[in-house]
Amino acid sequence: MFLAVIGKRFRDAGLMDILVESGVAGTAAASSALDGRQYNRGVRFHKLAAEAFSRLRWKEFVESTDFGDVTLSSLTSSLQELQDCINGDNLSRVLSSPVLLALYQRYNEFCQQQSSAVPNFRLWSTYIDMVGLLLRFLRSSRLSKWTWHLSCVQEMLPWCFA
Repeated sequence: MFLAVIGKRFRDAGLMDILVESGVAGTAAASSALDGRQYNRGVRFHKLAAEAFSRLRWKEFVESTDFGDVTLSSLTSSLQELQDCINGDNLSRVLSSPVLLALYQRYNEFCQQQSSAVPNFRLWSTYIDMVGLLLRFLRSSRLSKWTWHLSCVQEMLPWCFA
């Protein structure tokens, strides 16, 4: 159901055109996936599109942010350490490092500032957030985490009636 909610909200904003023009899908496949009729294809399309928008948002952040107090080498080493321990035991230690916490705070501030200043940025940031919610919902269902599942449903309900 939430696939159809996302598809309905963003189809006419250009998502349909993006999927077709990029060669990810044909017109009929993109249409049925955005309608929520093809579950696997719809999830795959939304994951691809959200990843693309996330990369564009990150690129804009990096290009427009002055990292004066954080050296590029310390930032690069922290991100490399994060990548190396993504499945390891040290993940919580790495995520709580001052460099990554400062980066996370700056990124959130950037996204909030851009969302209030640029309507198009806000639109696609909303899309990224909605796809993230969809993926959290799917993960909670697959892992049988009932409280996570209910939390996601609670977050989804306002979008269903917007």
